[in-house]
Amino acid sequence: MIAQRGVLNRDVTTEECPWLSKDLPKGKVVYKYFKYTYTCIGKDGVAVSDKNDEEPFYEVPRTSVNWDS
Repeated sequence: MIAQRGVLNRDVTTEECPWLSKDLPKGKVVYKYFKYTYTCIGKDGVAVSDKNDEEPFYEVPRTSVNWDS
């Protein structure tokens, strides 16, 4: 499956998202994660991964990603 590609439209920090292990820079490419997330993604977040359709996944704010059409 080819996941939707997105780009972070702003920095996402560990202060904002304490579950992240490091700050994520604006411009970072991410892929929407479609596999099972064990209901750990909040209503204002989206599951993403660094590689297409691969784990691990992590949550970023829904508004922090611009998705390719």
